[in-house]
Amino acid sequence: MKLGKYKKKQIDFTKWQNLSLTLHFDLTSYALHYGCGPCALSLLTGIPVSIISKQNRFLSSTSDAFVVNFLRRNGFSVLELDAAKITNFEQITNKFTERNVFLVSQLFSRQQGSWAVIMGEYHIHNYSIEILSSKEFLERPVLTAYLIKAKKDWVKKIKKRT
Repeated sequence: MKLGKYKKKQIDFTKWQNLSLTLHFDLTSYALHYGCGPCALSLLTGIPVSIISKQNRFLSSTSDAFVVNFLRRNGFSVLELDAAKITNFEQITNKFTERNVFLVSQLFSRQQGSWAVIMGEYHIHNYSIEILSSKEFLERPVLTAYLIKAKKDWVKKIKKRT
């Protein structure tokens, strides 16, 4: 995760809470063959992994730029987190709640990054749900982290597609 720079303005993380966000699990046998990036994006947007992978030119890795642009094009607000944004407060406080949703890129092994969705106490990677371990971010360091918020018109966009 980037260190960032401290600025005078603090971020109000309560504005990044999702009051309602439906996760979409693609349980078809081929879904996991497309990789963790398309799976994470499909989980959030409901768009099939095959379509996401095609838009990413079937690349084996999913870049941060693609992830951010894809989410924004599909009705989400995205805020890249860094250490300064998170700690830019005089008091030590809990800034995030169960209603904050994160998309994180983590280093799973040597030169192997992977995308996961964090929602509440759950870590979702390739549609596999685990309760977050206290060691999660030590064993799999965070490369980049994004705070995700569905816009109000997001539900309308999904209904138009179906």
